[in-house]
Amino acid sequence: MELSIISEDKPYSYVKLSGRLDTAGVDTVETQFTAATLGNAKSAVVDMSEVDFMASMGIRMLVAAAKRLAGDGDKLVLLNPHEFVDETMKNADLYMLIPVAYSEEEAVTLLGVG
Repeated sequence: MELSIISEDKPYSYVKLSGRLDTAGVDTVETQFTAATLGNAKSAVVDMSEVDFMASMGIRMLVAAAKRLAGDGDKLVLLNPHEFVDETMKNADLYMLIPVAYSEEEAVTLLGVG
């Protein structure tokens, strides 16, 4: 699992995850993910297009970030989730808490910052 910071100069955090968001993957990126998405006091877009598997630990990491952001009046939006991740999120009924977008423009609209 890898985390890349796409942009730091937007009115929202923008990161990309790549790999498997399982227990080992979460252990690898969680500290960096938390700092990148919660440390800036602004909403966040998480590009999930290269995450091909997500287990319960990955769901927990995303939900925890979304809840902390919501507590501050901000949002977390997933961008372009891989088909398996999309189905996992739908099956867990998490898109009410963490919306999904299929373009950066749509993500910005969902965040309400553009």
